[in-house]
Amino acid sequence: DAALATGRFLAVLMPVVLLVQNLATVVVLWFGAKSVSSGHLTVGGLFAFLAGVGCSALAQFMATALEPAKSRYAGALADYRRLRGKLSDRLGPGLRARVGSSTAAQRAAEDKAMAAIARAGSPVAVLAECAARFGS
Repeated sequence: DAALATGRFLAVLMPVVLLVQNLATVVVLWFGAKSVSSGHLTVGGLFAFLAGVGCSALAQFMATALEPAKSRYAGALADYRRLRGKLSDRLGPGLRARVGSSTAAQRAAEDKAMAAIARAGSPVAVLAECAARFGS
């Protein structure tokens, strides 16, 4: 099974990645401490650099972790965008008549409607109901 093989691979790889990351942090701290003690760098500059590296690593990790989910939701997102375009064409004139031509008022009304839709249940079920009612 591919999922099991991937899980085993990650079980071996993650400790190696963490070891390399921690060793890199030690090296940066070592040379940073030398630069601080010689007056070429401030403590704040060193920790700002470390924080930037940590944020960059976290962003890369999150992007990698969420990549498989992207393909699962691509079809649903395309359906949503297509349906939203059709609904905007159908409901736009009524919405403008109801709340006026103010873009902010229209956005507020859309947000209120989206909140009501979100309370209606699962987004997939609501999208299917809208598609059935208004056509997809």
